[in-house]
Amino acid sequence: MKNRPEAADTDEVRWNCTKFLVVEDGAVLRRYEPDVTPEQIKADLTEILG
Repeated sequence: MKNRPEAADTDEVRWNCTKFLVVEDGAVLRRYEPDVTPEQIKADLTEILG
């Protein structure tokens, strides 16, 4: 999926701290690697929540 950038060019979850932004129906909107902080995700959350 183009909206889920992969650090290693694979869909495999590299570590259990990979984060996913999931909507109500369970669809994954974005994927964040373990080194992404919650502060870095804030802009995406703000955009989605309006």
